[in-house]
Amino acid sequence: MKLTTLLKQCFTLLVLGISWPLFASSMTQSQLPMSQFNFQGFVPDSREARRQAEEDPNLIRLLVDPSFYWVINRIIDRYQETRPSPFRIHQGTHLDLERLLDEGLQFDILIFTEMARAHEQVTRNRATEARVLAIGRMGLWAPLESARSLNVLRLQNEAIGLAAENSVHYRAAREVLERQEMLREVENRLKATGEFEDLFERVKTREIPIAFLPWQRLVEGGIDRQRDVLKLPADHHSRIVYAAALTNAGNQRANARSFWDFLFNDRSATELRRAGFD
Repeated sequence: MKLTTLLKQCFTLLVLGISWPLFASSMTQSQLPMSQFNFQGFVPDSREARRQAEEDPNLIRLLVDPSFYWVINRIIDRYQETRPSPFRIHQGTHLDLERLLDEGLQFDILIFTEMARAHEQVTRNRATEARVLAIGRMGLWAPLESARSLNVLRLQNEAIGLAAENSVHYRAAREVLERQEMLREVENRLKATGEFEDLFERVKTREIPIAFLPWQRLVEGGIDRQRDVLKLPADHHSRIVYAAALTNAGNQRANARSFWDFLFNDRSATELRRAGFD
């Protein structure tokens, strides 16, 4: 009897061992997180589902600079409190826009880090309107120090992190150093991150000991009130202008036009101030 019982128990465990991974795998497949290409609220599980979502006339299609992604989601949350419209959001720059348009994708609203990029869409007859959305600011984060002024850069001789070289935030950081007559002194310590790297995380893990970042990224990280963070005065660099363009396609869609108007109203302005914009 004991041998029979033991064999039955072994068989039961074997069945459980085979069936559980299959069950867990199916659960994982159905709960995949949203990627950068996403429809807010659900993940299309097939090309057909994505095509059907694209055909929804209420869908609002956005291309947003990655440095503004967290902020636009805050604004969308406020908008959806009264108008539960679906959104499709791409993170990308003006360079990504060209590729995505070539792939046949359409957008209703485009958000760039330079007014010239938004205005270019109007001059190329892709958009009907371009407007300034927000004015950004740079911040300095030095986790090992108290950042009361830029002199904190002289307290160590290690690398100083900057955003990717093709970004407006890279140029703004160098401009800060040039205006304060510090650029030559620290030039050999400047280290630009790769295009798809998160500079905030590299400083957080102490891989880079000090860095210039967009101020809203420090607000997003919840460290903007810490002693090791310094918000740079507006006169330390040229204005970082976040601008939006309403495309021709977006101008023809009622929901897109409604969200466009919301971007420039008081509720949106409140979210922008909370996120650290001027």
